[in-house]
Amino acid sequence: MDTSATTSRIENFRVEPEDEGGRLDRYLAIHLPDLSRTRVQELIAQGRVRVSGETARSSHRVTAGERIEVEVLDRPRLDAEAEEIPIELLYEDDDIVVVNKAAGMVVHAGAGETHGTLVNALLHRLGTLSEAGGAIRPGIVHRL
Repeated sequence: MDTSATTSRIENFRVEPEDEGGRLDRYLAIHLPDLSRTRVQELIAQGRVRVSGETARSSHRVTAGERIEVEVLDRPRLDAEAEEIPIELLYEDDDIVVVNKAAGMVVHAGAGETHGTLVNALLHRLGTLSEAGGAIRPGIVHRL
């Protein structure tokens, strides 16, 4: 996993009367459309959101005139890495691999899972995968 070079930016808002009474996380998700509400909640939990100079909870109800400062820290880029994990290959040729994936094994990095994935195991076993799907999901087709 490549965790290098994360960047951040500061966003500032002043709550307008028409936004008063809404939850902080919803307010920010609307005003920061490039971020999901889940990502906004993560930033709040990390203390990267201040309301009138103080950290606040996602459930904080915004009040007209409040100043909100958000440090938007980009997530580090994830790249799949080879890991020695036992997997059962049912079929393999130059174009396709069929795997009997163990129940509960995560297929590719995401949602907090970066290790122990099927992609990590396949990279170790095969050395390389198709570039289709990108660096995290290389060549993966689910549930055939």
